[in-house]
Amino acid sequence: MSESHTVRITASPTGYGPGDKVEVGAVDITRGLRGYRLDAASGHAPRLTLDLLIRDVTPIDAEGVQVIVPQGTRDALVALGWTPPGGERE
Repeated sequence: MSESHTVRITASPTGYGPGDKVEVGAVDITRGLRGYRLDAASGHAPRLTLDLLIRDVTPIDAEGVQVIVPQGTRDALVALGWTPPGGERE
């Protein structure tokens, strides 16, 4: 995904953890993150790589399974342009 977004980061000097805040647009996505990396180089647009807090799941073949995306992860994905199934975007 290479879409441009307005980002605001409040970072602590000791590394990512409590007290840090990452906003994409006006949405605080901190709860949905495990970490992030910001790269900036002369002549290039800044690039923010987000490490989303997503749990690995063993594939299963079943019908009628309810899929739940934690609210923090959902907020982060929607802020980045994801449209949840059913087209709901808050």
